[in-house]
Amino acid sequence: MIDPQLNYKKRVVIFLLIIIMIVPVLFLGYEYYSNWKVKQENLQKIGYFQFSYNDGVVESIVLNRDNTIAYVAVLRDGIYALDVTNPLKPKILATFKEFKTVSDIVLSPDENVLYVSGDGFVFSLDLSNKKRMLLLDRFYTLKNRAVYHSFKTMRLETHGILYSTIYKRDSIALSNDGKRLYVAGANGAYILDVEGKSLKELYHFSDKSYYAVAELDSKTLLLVSAGSYYVHSKGVLERVDISNILDPKVIETTSILHTLPYQIVFSNNRRRAYLGGGLEKSITVLAILKENSVHVVSEFKLKEYIYSLESSVDGKLLYVGNSKAFKIFDMSYLYAPKEVGMIKVDKKCDYICFSRLSHNKKDLYMGSIRGRMKIIHNFRYLKE
Repeated sequence: MIDPQLNYKKRVVIFLLIIIMIVPVLFLGYEYYSNWKVKQENLQKIGYFQFSYNDGVVESIVLNRDNTIAYVAVLRDGIYALDVTNPLKPKILATFKEFKTVSDIVLSPDENVLYVSGDGFVFSLDLSNKKRMLLLDRFYTLKNRAVYHSFKTMRLETHGILYSTIYKRDSIALSNDGKRLYVAGANGAYILDVEGKSLKELYHFSDKSYYAVAELDSKTLLLVSAGSYYVHSKGVLERVDISNILDPKVIETTSILHTLPYQIVFSNNRRRAYLGGGLEKSITVLAILKENSVHVVSEFKLKEYIYSLESSVDGKLLYVGNSKAFKIFDMSYLYAPKEVGMIKVDKKCDYICFSRLSHNKKDLYMGSIRGRMKIIHNFRYLKE
């Protein structure tokens, strides 16, 4: 007769052996599933969004801080607010189509107001209701429309199709505290007070045309002018003292030999700046020295027209959008920037007019001349 106690011990041993064999298998299976899930979540994926007007030109894209809402300016179509919580399937939250000739857009620090440059004027939109954009105010920057149209209109031929687009759009920028709006355009440059809901003129630089504007700090403004009203003039960078905002003074001018940019992008520490965009194929690299003196370090040429510029936080990477590709440059060596990555266009989105990376650099938005936007989720780039 078998001892019951011994039989019980055998069963316990067998059970423990089974547990010992199963646990590693379950652990390995869980690890495999977890790794597979992470890989699936991190796979680069591509989506597309078609705006209502097929021949609209995506002129500008800005995102809120948590990358859930994208505001898009589409020339000949208006302003869109898109829910991009799932960036591959954007959903329309609101549209504003009262003014359809739109180009540059900037978002206020509290994300409740969107400022837009239009056809000879700038206007502001109330975003407090995320499902409805309401006009707050409008400010006319243009006095001579004949000068404006002769100066700003060009014909762009691409893939055998003739398009009309803005050559030199009004560029706008907010002060770092969000209390002033700067406008650079064919009729000069404006400083506007935007603390309230209205746009009030504080000062007008009326002696020439301006291409780009950006605030370096609360006392210093950078402006790029053409030097005259002629399109083919070379650029002049002006450093302006705005300590007295009602009486700003140009304290330094620097010649920019090969570019007339409409964008000025700073590194996070404001000690480096990049100038580019417009009907140009070159980028100017600036070093901002002590006392905010500006020094041109280098200028490098690309093969395509530049439509968008962004800098990494440390300023060592420069993201450049042009008509044929989105390129990444290593700017560690300012005199010899190195191209380290590129995303080419495809047939569904074949002529890129503006590119924007999300704040976490995870999603890339690329807008085309055909009223279409391409979204690359989990953005990766490879040097080809």
